Amino acid sequence: MKTLSCLSAILFIMFLLPNKITAQGLLKENRIWSVLVHSFSGNDYFTYQYKVEGTFTYAGKTYKKIWRSTEETPVNWGYCGGLRDNDSGQIFSYFSGHSEVLWFDFNLKQGDSTTVLYFFQPNAYAIIVDSININGEYKKRIFISHSPPPSTDICDIWIKDIGSYFTGLSCDHYQYSGGPFDTLLCVNDSGVPAYHNPMYTGCYFSYIGINEISNEWNISLTPNPVSDLAVFSSTNHNLGQCNIEIINQIGITVKRISVNDLNQFILSKSDYAPGLYFYRLRFISTTIGGKFIVQ
Repeated sequence: MKTLSCLSAILFIMFLLPNKITAQGLLKENRIWSVLVHSFSGNDYFTYQYKVEGTFTYAGKTYKKIWRSTEETPVNWGYCGGLRDNDSGQIFSYFSGHSEVLWFDFNLKQGDSTTVLYFFQPNAYAIIVDSININGEYKKRIFISHSPPPSTDICDIWIKDIGSYFTGLSCDHYQYSGGPFDTLLCVNDSGVPAYHNPMYTGCYFSYIGINEISNEWNISLTPNPVSDLAVFSSTNHNLGQCNIEIINQIGITVKRISVNDLNQFILSKSDYAPGLYFYRLRFISTTIGGKFIVQ
């Protein structure tokens, strides 16, 4: 997880126009969110496409189903959870096996705080609240920090009717601040642009190599490709208090493992179908990621 430490980088993309704020709703069907995802190694990137389609009921509450794909013109979608809204401008998430949590709260005013299930960081403070002109309409925008004012460390930006500036809707059992690694590119309603990030020319990018990750913690997965067993290991760091996530090609988290007090962890080919996978090793202080192939 990353947080942006420089407010000036955020101000560069701001277009501040205080005015009447319109509201049309976030969880629309026939809408596609396109999110650019950078690998934690910094060398690769790909695009997640999200959509809302269908509903399900849990504990007497109706949720809209969230789907995700990595294809430019999506055909294969993977179901990844559900979101519901209420009349107070709040969005709640439910993912199988987890409790309902608050995802967005567009009713926050500047100086307000709430609890959002960010990874390792439950506190969310609205340090700036303004409006932004999107296609001639004014949307409420909330700059979120994990620290109370006067903090200028921005971990997320919520835009009414659009979602997160970094992660769009996101799609996991916790919200997380994408920082410089994830960026919302576009939102399209039935093919009509509802939002286009002015810093990017397109709505889909992809470049994925197969080089193993290199980082200052010297964490590696070998051998890669995986033909039988492979080992996550570090030559200079203990993997204790680490959560490992394995993600398939369409963005579904297929396995989560908690590691305690080990210098290595063994991954078995028998747990996975052949194909390309991504991994994230989440520590309290940092997140490291990469990819591997199962033969």
